[in-house]
Amino acid sequence: MKYIKLVVSKIDSKEATRRINTNTFLKGNIDCEGVNANNQLEWVSCDSFDITEQSDRDNIEKIESEIVTTLGGLQYESSVEEELFVDPMGSLAQYL
Repeated sequence: MKYIKLVVSKIDSKEATRRINTNTFLKGNIDCEGVNANNQLEWVSCDSFDITEQSDRDNIEKIESEIVTTLGGLQYESSVEEELFVDPMGSLAQYL
């Protein structure tokens, strides 16, 4: 399973938050996770995506497109990340 991760530079975090909050599509599809160790604001998608499903690939593309449109001119990085989970035995693993 995959998710979208968005990291915004500290200098642009206030403006990025304002822009995301005015974009109802983005506001409904990404959540703010807080500030990371590098003092950058992190956002992640609300849902996980199965990239074998066309509808999920379409959703990833739509969210990434909205990020580019909404945050144009700001310093940010957007990526699709592998989701980690804890299996029933308590060890950290990746979805296959």
